Amino acid sequence: MLEHQPDYDQVKARHEAWWHGEVIDRALVWITAPNGREGPPFPRKTHASHRERWFDTEYQLDCAEAWMSRTAYVGDSLPVWWPNLGPEVYTAFLGCPLEYTDTTSWAVPILDSWDKLDTVRFDPDNDYYLQTRRMTDAAIERGKGKFIVGYTDLHPGADGACAFRDPQRLCTDLLDYPDEVRELLRRVEEPFAMVFDTLARRLEETGNPVCSWLPCVSEGRVHIPSNDFWCMVSSRMAREFFLDITVQECRMADRSVFHLDGRTAIKHLDLLLEIPELHAIQPTIGAGDVFDDEWMGVIRRARAAGKSIHLAANWDMVSAIMAEFGPEGFLFTMGAASVDEAEAAVRRIERWDG
Repeated sequence: MLEHQPDYDQVKARHEAWWHGEVIDRALVWITAPNGREGPPFPRKTHASHRERWFDTEYQLDCAEAWMSRTAYVGDSLPVWWPNLGPEVYTAFLGCPLEYTDTTSWAVPILDSWDKLDTVRFDPDNDYYLQTRRMTDAAIERGKGKFIVGYTDLHPGADGACAFRDPQRLCTDLLDYPDEVRELLRRVEEPFAMVFDTLARRLEETGNPVCSWLPCVSEGRVHIPSNDFWCMVSSRMAREFFLDITVQECRMADRSVFHLDGRTAIKHLDLLLEIPELHAIQPTIGAGDVFDDEWMGVIRRARAAGKSIHLAANWDMVSAIMAEFGPEGFLFTMGAASVDEAEAAVRRIERWDG
């Protein structure tokens, strides 16, 4: 039981069934809404730089608790906080510096010559890595009985390699320097198993489920493999350079859901469906795109291959899915303006009324 989600045990059981393409009583719906209560005040604090604000653990946790206290976790949603130093923090563990803004950060490519490959290496005393662990420990202590702590967003593989070389440059590297690209990928991927295991073990020993930014929980470890870069290459090249990396990442976890980002990545879906250790697909419809028959085709193919679906959805999308599929294997993420609206959405999904 959690303070912010008293039905945690039942929610966790539904999540576990979802990984297996099954349902206990209904499809999963992750939906939150304002609860109308006045929680602790949001912190007011001045920082000397964007980076200092991102690294201020107590400030970040104060913000999170203020937000959670004002949020109703309806359906199968869970209060989860994970240390967030930006989407490319894994490459920072390996020596790539990050630039910060108010809302995000990005890596600054430093591998301008292949004779500098030795600069790509994991350092256990790296400030980003140590700060991630400090934030994890502080959150575990603060969250006892209140919220779940996840591990940070980890992007090794092609996305990690991009951070060191720049995406456009890596595209031409695949043609001009394929052996060097393979070595870069090896160096980026090599520390991942140790980093993932270290963070996962810390969560496990404190009773937290091992989850992350996409908070699907399980009885075992959850990982979210992704490859935003491969939308720019052919499926032949994707298979040659990147498929084995994704397979290995799936094998490191007990449950995995692939973040399929954007329409141009759909061409690689068949490669993903070949992976028996991959349990779910997250079709991610980008800004300006629409849910159409091509995206519905992704869902059809994934479900036919036995993969569950995690989908950020509106009612038109949910209704189209209800009209064609049963509830097994679906997890919808939705928003609501009120608790009443959120609870009505859960009841509609329970009826599976398209």
